This record gives sequence, C-alpha cells and structure tokens, in this order.
Amino acid sequence: MSQQLVIGWSADDPDGDKLVYELDFRGDGERDWKPLKKDLHDSSYAIDGDALADGRYFFRVIASDREANAPSAAKEVDLVSSPY
Repeated sequence: MSQQLVIGWSADDPDGDKLVYELDFRGDGERDWKPLKKDLHDSSYAIDGDALADGRYFFRVIASDREANAPSAAKEVDLVSSPY
C-alpha cells in the first residue's frame, strides 16, 4: 500500500496578486534541484511516497506573481523545507 506525501505551504502577495508556484526537490547531499511540478495554483501538492527512493529529501517551493505582472515587474521568492 503506497503512502501519500502531502507538501503544503502558505504565501501571500502584499499587492494581492494571484500567486503561481513551482515545486522542486533534491536528495540530501545533492546540489541540483529537480522539478516536481510547475504552474501550481494550489498551496499543496500530493505525491506517491513510493515515487521517491529511500533517503532524505528537501523540497523547495517558489512563489511568483508573474501571471499578474509584466516580466520586468514580477517578483518571486523561494522557501526550502526541513529534510524529510
């Protein structure tokens, strides 16, 4: 029986712009982030825990207001999880 891993976060934009998220992951000891999901509008994402090999992982969410602003005015910020 597979186990669901739900990754959740909270973010808001001071201007009230709608945010779009990108979710990445990397294994403990790895340097490069691997994309998990792009163009998310929800503040959580569920994956099948069996899709990841045994080990410790970090998850990074990038929040951006790019859909509500011109590319030159868009802002983004990221947050990295504790190891899982």
